[in-house]
Amino acid sequence: MCWNPSSDYKHCIALGLMNGKTALRIVGSGSGDRQYPIFKELVSKCSRPCNALAWSPLNPTWLATGFEKHRGAKYSLLIWDI
Repeated sequence: MCWNPSSDYKHCIALGLMNGKTALRIVGSGSGDRQYPIFKELVSKCSRPCNALAWSPLNPTWLATGFEKHRGAKYSLLIWDI
């Protein structure tokens, strides 16, 4: 899980999932809704667990996702422009 550090997107968090997807959610915006639905789901070509996330400190819409090494495959990194 990784909070977006930008004040423009301060209620946005990214969640790395075991199926290789990344879920983006809006939380704590004062709406009173405690369910916090996923507002965007990022799907990579691999189904390996996403075990690292980082928002860019220079561009708050860029998200880096890192994926686990699996059965001889190499580690992978994806940069998303949300």
